Amino acid sequence: MERIRLGVLGCGGIAQIAHLPAAGKASNVEVVAVCDVSAAQAEAVAARFQVPQHYTVAAEMYEKAGLDAVVNCTGETLHRETTLEALAYGLPVLLEKPMAPTVADCEAILAAAEEQGLPVQLAFMKRHDPGLRFAHAFWTEQGGAPLLVSSWYLDTRFHAHYAYTLAGPRISTPEQRRVPSGRERWEEAFIGHSVHHADLLLWFGGPVRRVCATGGEVNGQVAVAATLEFASGARGTHQFITAQPADWQEGLMLQASRAVVNVEIPFPYRQLVSRVSAYDATANLYHRLGNQVADWYQQQLERFAQALLEGTPVTPAARDGLEAQRLILALCEAVRRGGWVEVE
Repeated sequence: MERIRLGVLGCGGIAQIAHLPAAGKASNVEVVAVCDVSAAQAEAVAARFQVPQHYTVAAEMYEKAGLDAVVNCTGETLHRETTLEALAYGLPVLLEKPMAPTVADCEAILAAAEEQGLPVQLAFMKRHDPGLRFAHAFWTEQGGAPLLVSSWYLDTRFHAHYAYTLAGPRISTPEQRRVPSGRERWEEAFIGHSVHHADLLLWFGGPVRRVCATGGEVNGQVAVAATLEFASGARGTHQFITAQPADWQEGLMLQASRAVVNVEIPFPYRQLVSRVSAYDATANLYHRLGNQVADWYQQQLERFAQALLEGTPVTPAARDGLEAQRLILALCEAVRRGGWVEVE
């Protein structure tokens, strides 16, 4: 099978926990180089994952490694400059979420991708979960007029323990580059996690007209409760909390004129398919999916590579990343204002 040659930019946690292990299993990709500003980090990560080349300067990797595409695992504050550089070298990009700190930054990435005629795929890996893909297909084909599109992301205090247990210890060196976003703690946590749900809510519900939200720092945790008004007329909600004392809880509740869909989304590194219960009111029949194994990150990489090999569009694409960022930033603004905010 034909493979694309990948370079991984940024050798931090998400590269080690998700993308590099997934690439080792993917059938149509080969990681041939990694790059990090920390030479020790790049060398250690390359050794652990048996990557033949390692660099400290992205331009050098692009010029010497013979790449077909880049997986950008740098921090959000570096996404604009690093993605524009990769595109300037003629390389498609699989870009970690969030797309970039501001709408203007996201628009700059989208404009560059369109100008260069190169794909930028956002790493919203939940879209590659077979359970969520089944739910979306059922919702689209059987749902009818949407009524309620709601989601929740209730993180657990066991998050770090799960990540360590499931993915092993991470390599970390003091020279790694981290550029602060300047956001408040609650906003940083909310955007970093719930941008996944901004994407899911748009994927299932379509464009959002306006939002209202309350939350922030609550008794030492971050909690946000939001209401959404979709362009279709449907309504929705989203709930987020950083570290509840119970186990991980994440999911979707979807109500439409001809269907009801409920999704339980597992902790991502467990590599399980979401549990789905989908009721078809026309046929008076339930469809259920669950108890299956899948690596969403592996399927994300394989679909990215397949699109490049076949010359077909990637998904979710740069415009999806832009719209998700636009929505999550509107929700943050609604928290600050304490009222309704139009989603521009």
